[in-house]
Amino acid sequence: MQFIPSFWFALRSYVDMRPDFRLRTSINRALYARRASLTGEEWFERFWQPRGISRQIVEFVYERLSCYSGLRWGLTVPSDRLLEDLQLPLVCWFDWELDFCDELSQELGIQLEDPSLLEKAETVEEFLAFLHSQFR
Repeated sequence: MQFIPSFWFALRSYVDMRPDFRLRTSINRALYARRASLTGEEWFERFWQPRGISRQIVEFVYERLSCYSGLRWGLTVPSDRLLEDLQLPLVCWFDWELDFCDELSQELGIQLEDPSLLEKAETVEEFLAFLHSQFR
């Protein structure tokens, strides 16, 4: 009979750790209302190439954060704040930073000692600049 209490605990935990899907939709709508969606290539050329950020970093972030957050990453701009504007802790699964760091290590060879990515940058620009600094 321990299955039932464990099941309810797991279900309650799932709700606590899952993304806020309504918030995702709301943020995507708000961004889409103000901006045109850019492809990964356009996002790189418009914002990151002039700043000297590696194409590999940009492509990785564009693809992976779109998956983790459910946000249309081509709608983001460098000045978007990761916490206040994009609400990453609320729209991503609770452990997204660990998965992101694992993939970052496997795909780009970037080893981060502390997976608390959101403490290292306030904006999208600071986030990409930090990752770029670790890549070089």
